[in-house]
Order: sequence, then C-alpha cells, then structure tokens
Amino acid sequence: MYRQMAILGERLGTSETPASGCAMLQLPSGTLRISASAEHHYGAGKEIDTTSETRFVFELEAFDPRDQRVRVVDRRTQKPVEDVRVVMTSLGPRGPRKEERTDAAGEVRFRGFPQGRYRLEVARRPRVEYYVEEAMLGVTPEPLTLEVEANARVLVVGRVLDLEGRPVVNARIRGARNRPRTRTDGDGRFEVRAWATPTAYLVARKEGLGNAGVALRSEHALENVIDVGDLVLRDQPWHGVTVTRTILKRQPPSSEKSHDRNP
Repeated sequence: MYRQMAILGERLGTSETPASGCAMLQLPSGTLRISASAEHHYGAGKEIDTTSETRFVFELEAFDPRDQRVRVVDRRTQKPVEDVRVVMTSLGPRGPRKEERTDAAGEVRFRGFPQGRYRLEVARRPRVEYYVEEAMLGVTPEPLTLEVEANARVLVVGRVLDLEGRPVVNARIRGARNRPRTRTDGDGRFEVRAWATPTAYLVARKEGLGNAGVALRSEHALENVIDVGDLVLRDQPWHGVTVTRTILKRQPPSSEKSHDRNP
C-alpha cells in the first residue's frame, strides 16, 4: 500500500495514508477536485461529488526513479556558474517539475524522477541571461552541460565633463535594471559596481548641464574593470534604448571622446 501517499483536497490541506492505504477526510458537500501523490509514482486527480460519493479510490502508477546531474557553465569562458536557478519541467502529461540552485561547481542534482523528455530553464538576472533547452533526462549518469550567457560583475570607472572640458562635481550616475547609483568626486571621476549585461548602461546627469550615457559590455572589461573614459554632458535627452545599438571601445581616462547619444 502507499504508506507515503498524500491526499489533497482543494484548499483543504493534506493527509497521509497509513499502512492500509486508506485516509479519512472531512469534506464539505459539493463537487471537489481531489488529488493523490506518492514517492516514485505518477500523481492522479479526480473530481468527486461528496453529496453522493463517500468512498473513492486512486490507482497510482509506479515509475523507475532516475537521477540526473546538470552543470551550468559560461559559454565564453567555460567556467561554472554558481547560485543560479535551474527548473526541470516534464514535457509529458504526468511528469514532475523540480527546481534547484547550482552549487560552487555550477551543478545541480535532480533525484527520483521518471526518465523522459524535459524542459530545462536557467534564470537569475542579471547574473545570467534566461536560457531554455529541451533534453532527454535519466538516460546516462554523465552530467548534462548547459552553456549560458553569464554576465560579468564589473567595476565601472570614468569621468564626467562639461562642454568646455571641465570636470563636473557631484554629477549623479545611475543605471538600468540593477540601478547602481553614485556621484562624481571633486575631479569629476566616479566608480560604481554593476552587471555588464546586453542591455546595461550608465547615465551621468547634472541639473542645468544635461546628460550623457554609455553602454556596458562584458567584452569591454579588462580584469573585471570597464573604463568608460570621459562622458561629456549635453543639454538634450538621452535614452537607454539608443545605447544598446552602440559598439564601444575602452578609452583612456584622458580621452576627449564622449559617449553620448549623438557622438
């Protein structure tokens, strides 16, 4: 009998069956959706009318439990990506859905599921870009490797100038998504930690002087530092959507080139 079988009534809680496989539930009158599940068995559910039915039976089908290791790596560096969420969802009508987080080796281990085809999703923005793949799981003990677009956590440095090339003190620096915020020092310089994602950018702004923006790209990072050079403020609007189409190169701090909306 199903000693660990759980009987679930809609919004009514759960009950575990004893060794006899029978459970007693106090149910209100009416039509209810009742489901049953047990370890290493496919779940089952049915609608019952408690006004006419007082006894109902679930027949659960057992499956051969399998384990599967999944490894998540950065597509560019092939290094493991830790602390991201991996969701395994069956593409079959009765398969399970499981969720785990990667360890320091970039791995998760899913246990006790039926062999079959599954959808694997990797998500945790801005650490990684959303990734999905379909695969047959439970066939081999070898780990399945997922190559994702991992984003770099970088230190962004630069300087803010006005149109005459003078440093702008106390200019506000802000960004999108993870929204790093800081202000320039007495020399117009700033540094801030940010995620270099495909749509990440920083905007410098000073009331009365205008705005300047720059896109962040992990490929522009040198030892996890992106030097965006000089941002020249102009009295015109700046929109982040424009900068996502801009290809930037690292500039030395003394560069006179600006990274604004209309270079």
